[in-house]
Amino acid sequence: MSLDEIGATLRELWISYNQIEKLDGLNPCVKLEVLYISNNKIANWGEVQKLSSLNAIKSVLLVGNPIYDECS
Repeated sequence: MSLDEIGATLRELWISYNQIEKLDGLNPCVKLEVLYISNNKIANWGEVQKLSSLNAIKSVLLVGNPIYDECS
């Protein structure tokens, strides 16, 4: 199953601990409100900026990513 198939109804996505470096492919998730992506490999703000196209997003958890460590 891909995000293309479920993106229109998906409200929460929990993808922590998956070695993710890029936030590509989330565009189908038009109703996404919560994204838990802790303990991955997101290292630059350009990746986080990709979430700006998700108008329903309310909560993003980036703890444990290199980008989070820069802020603490």
